[in-house]
Amino acid sequence: MKTQAWHRTLGTLAAFPVAFYSVYLFLFNGDSIGYVFPILSFVIYLMLAVTISAGYHRLFTHNSYKCNRVWHWVYGILGSASLNSSPIHWATVHTGHHRYSDTELDPNCTNWRYFFRFRNRTNLSIPKHCRRLFKDPMHVFFVNHSLTIFLLIAIIAGLIGPLSFLFLFALPVSLHLISAAIHTIFAHNKSGAQNYWFMEFFVPVGGDWIHKLHHENPALSYWAVDFKFIDLGGYFINLIKVNDKQIT
Repeated sequence: MKTQAWHRTLGTLAAFPVAFYSVYLFLFNGDSIGYVFPILSFVIYLMLAVTISAGYHRLFTHNSYKCNRVWHWVYGILGSASLNSSPIHWATVHTGHHRYSDTELDPNCTNWRYFFRFRNRTNLSIPKHCRRLFKDPMHVFFVNHSLTIFLLIAIIAGLIGPLSFLFLFALPVSLHLISAAIHTIFAHNKSGAQNYWFMEFFVPVGGDWIHKLHHENPALSYWAVDFKFIDLGGYFINLIKVNDKQIT
C-alpha cells in the first residue's frame, strides 16, 4: 500500500507561521478579536486530538471498543479535516510503527526529517486486523475523499470570514500538526516507548503520551490506569462506548 506524505508535510511546515501569526494578531489586536476565538481554537484543537487518539488510533486501528456508527463518521470527517488522511492509511502506518518501532523500518520519522517527508511511503503491508476497514464503504469513501474534505472545510471556513478561517480552522489544525510532530519525535527514546504523562499538560494529544502502556497493551481502550495519567481520549471513550446489543 502507498501513502502520500506531501500534503501533511506541507501542512506541518505551514503550521508554524500560522501559529506565530495567530499569537501576534491576538497580542496586538486582542481588543478586536476578543477571547472567544482563541478559546474556541483550543477547544477544536482538543477535539482533533481526541479524534485521532480515540478514533483513528484506538477504534479504527486497534478496534479496542465499540460505539454508535455516528461517531465513526465524526472521527473520519474530523480526522480528514485535520490532514490525517483516511483512517485506513493512518491505521496501516501506525500498525507498521508497532511492528517496527525503534528500527529503521518504522514508517514514522522520529527525528528532524519528519518535517521534510515528501516521498510517498510505499510497500506498506496492510495487516489482517485492518483489512476489515476495506469492507466498509465508509472507509473506502474516506480513502478517496479525505483531502477533498480538508479542502472543502477550509473553503467553508474561509467563506464565513477571515477570523473564522484563522481561529476555527487554520490555527487548531496547525496546533494539532505541531503537537503530532512533537509526539512522534519524542514519544520514544533509546529505551523504547515511554510514558511521558506530564507532557499532556504542555502538548495535549488526547492521552497518547501514555505511549509505553499502549505498546504493551495495544487493545486497551482506557489508559489512565495510574492516578497521574491524563487520558482525554479514554475519558471520551468511556462516555460513548457501548456493547454489541446497544449499537444501532
